[in-house]
Amino acid sequence: MTMQSSVDVFLTMTLECLVTDESIKLLAKACRNLKKISLPGSRSSELGDQGLIHLISFCQSLTHLEFSGSGVTEVTFEQWIAHPDWAPNLKKLRLNDLSYNRKPMRALREFGRTRPTLPIELVTRSQFKKWDTWYLETSHDTYKNGRKVSSSLPTVT
Repeated sequence: MTMQSSVDVFLTMTLECLVTDESIKLLAKACRNLKKISLPGSRSSELGDQGLIHLISFCQSLTHLEFSGSGVTEVTFEQWIAHPDWAPNLKKLRLNDLSYNRKPMRALREFGRTRPTLPIELVTRSQFKKWDTWYLETSHDTYKNGRKVSSSLPTVT
């Protein structure tokens, strides 16, 4: 697929289907001009470091990235620090909450210091049922320059 650089390319996927690191690798190699990628809501253990690394290393035009694979560890951030040329135009990074695990959080904060103006949002999602209707509650903490700068109130949809 050939795309002109002036065309905005967006991808949003609902991850009810099985998306793996390998399928993300194929996508990243085939669609190098992607600017915005949104892969929300996946708790799949099939999606993690390798998928995220493929996106940031192959898609150099990325400005916004939402990646919620549960397999993201410190490896991604260590690799990104080692390759500061990956995704140089990134303006917003949104990931699943990593605060429960010290190693990835430490690496994320270190990475944040290498990109002091990049807001990194760590998202928490939960579902609840009220009177036969299911709701999704979402909140996030925002980090800049390796420090937590804000927390959102939960929103319910």
